Amino acid sequence: MYDFEFGTSEEIASNELEFLIFIKHLLPRWCNSIPDSEFAAIYHLLESQKDHLNSNSVLVETGAGASSLVLLNFAMKNNLDLFSWEINATKCAFLRGVYNDTLGKYYRKSLWDYWKYVPCNSLSDHIGLSILGELKKNVVFCFLDSEHTLKTMLGELNALDPVLAENAIVAIDDANYNYKFVNVSYVNMQRKKLGLPPVVETDENIGGSFFDECSEVLKE
Repeated sequence: MYDFEFGTSEEIASNELEFLIFIKHLLPRWCNSIPDSEFAAIYHLLESQKDHLNSNSVLVETGAGASSLVLLNFAMKNNLDLFSWEINATKCAFLRGVYNDTLGKYYRKSLWDYWKYVPCNSLSDHIGLSILGELKKNVVFCFLDSEHTLKTMLGELNALDPVLAENAIVAIDDANYNYKFVNVSYVNMQRKKLGLPPVVETDENIGGSFFDECSEVLKE
């Protein structure tokens, strides 16, 4: 149950971020992997985009979770669509129930009208990020939090490039990472659980940080 009494609409509106962080704290760890500070940063960045919205504006994330909460809040408040690519459909179904009990109750709106989650790889040829071009959408904000490899992240940026609005904001989770092809930290965590020896890191797998590499691509 997540449909608690959160206060009046006026009380929530007067401190919206506190309301959202309260909901975030109710989420289990497996779908709440970003810290409150990152969550709050996304909130404030979204608010800075209010003057750049039009009828084709959309929000995008790769990897659903607590980020979906703050993105969906902005989408419902401003009548936008949020597109989420997440390979775990069960995770999205759970989150939809939580956010329906909280945001849906607060806004008196249906999540189905605002949240378009796509349970597949973000780089799928036919239902990946490239469909935003088919739908003639302009991305004003995107949060990239999928495989955590430079190969995937640059693939996502290239797919988004044709539909990024002029003032779009690109936010990246774990932007200090520098894995080119394999997220060795994650791989070795899983291998340890299985009683396997760690994968040895190679120089070929290490590049610049996601922040630096993606900044260069965006400048070009």
